[in-house]
Parts: sequence; C-alpha cells; structure tokens
Amino acid sequence: MELTPLDWIMLRAAEVKAVLAGVGLHNARVVGWAGANMQAVAGVHAEIQVDLPPTTDLTSGDMKRIDDQLSELVGLPVVVWATRPGEAEVLPGEKIRYL
Repeated sequence: MELTPLDWIMLRAAEVKAVLAGVGLHNARVVGWAGANMQAVAGVHAEIQVDLPPTTDLTSGDMKRIDDQLSELVGLPVVVWATRPGEAEVLPGEKIRYL
C-alpha cells in the first residue's frame, strides 16, 4: 500500500507540531487535497494551515524557512499558511485533518 501525503505528515505529526509551536504557530491542520487524503499530485504541495498568535513578528522569509524545514522533515513539498483564529473559511466538501 502506497502512503499518501497525509500519511507522511501524520507519521511526523508530533515533530511538525513541535516545529510550528517553536515559532508560536498552533492548531495545525492539513487542508486541501492532502487533507482529503488524496494521492500526491506532481508539482503540487501539501498545505498545513495554522493559527497566528494575537501578535507575531514572523516575516514571509520566516514562513519560507518553516516551509522548507517541514518539507525536509516530512519528505514532500509542504506550504504553511497562517490565519487569525476564526478567519479561515472552510469550503463546502473540504476535508481538514487536525494534527
């Protein structure tokens, strides 16, 4: 049985959450096609959505470094995007997997 991107992320969930918590990002969830547990699509990344704290000094460069660190940790391209708590809109039928 071939592992899906969600499987790869979930195998490292504790480490992923530790990296994110280390920079103040919490409530991690895998969204989009990876969250729906679909097979990898060539050239497309898995998305992890997180909540921003009330104040943060994270820059776009910091977020890119986090993306790179998690991509290396998980073994597939990962992009982290942050929203303020309660601002994320869930699309009809969208699958979300909390870490």
